[in-house]
Amino acid sequence: MRSGTVHAEARPVHVGRSHIAVRTDLREEDGTLVGETTQTQAVLTAG
Repeated sequence: MRSGTVHAEARPVHVGRSHIAVRTDLREEDGTLVGETTQTQAVLTAG
């Protein structure tokens, strides 16, 4: 991928009380998968 547009789609794969896991797919304009990642995020409460 040297030029053009990359589209990212993120979706939760696990949602808990203290953590969320999210998978993100990166695709070229023609739909070809060029990358993917899984993130873990902490859920913080206000106050």
